[in-house]
Amino acid sequence: MSDLNGEEKEALANVIEIIYGYDSELLGMKDRYTEQTIDAVENAFEAASRCNDSMKELVSSLVGGAKLMSKGWLKRVLHQMEEKLLSDKVKFDGLACRVTAARNWKTEIIMSTYGL
Repeated sequence: MSDLNGEEKEALANVIEIIYGYDSELLGMKDRYTEQTIDAVENAFEAASRCNDSMKELVSSLVGGAKLMSKGWLKRVLHQMEEKLLSDKVKFDGLACRVTAARNWKTEIIMSTYGL
């Protein structure tokens, strides 16, 4: 399990907050984010993108045609993802997708900060 640097942790926290909304539990664990947390957030993105065309377009454009399921894609594009999401140009067309992804993957994200 590899640690993320402070800049990566901050960017990941911003991505989590933008996608899932403010969640003090998830964001309070920022100092404990690891590579495993990146994997958990990747899984949440993949789940959301399966039902959300805007999310799929965003992820596809950032990954640059690489296979979405290729592990490690989020860390490679983390800062670009943060910038795109913060720019407010991306609008999510499916609140249900966001809610479902947040609910289904929150436990995995939390457990990742404990190395579980």
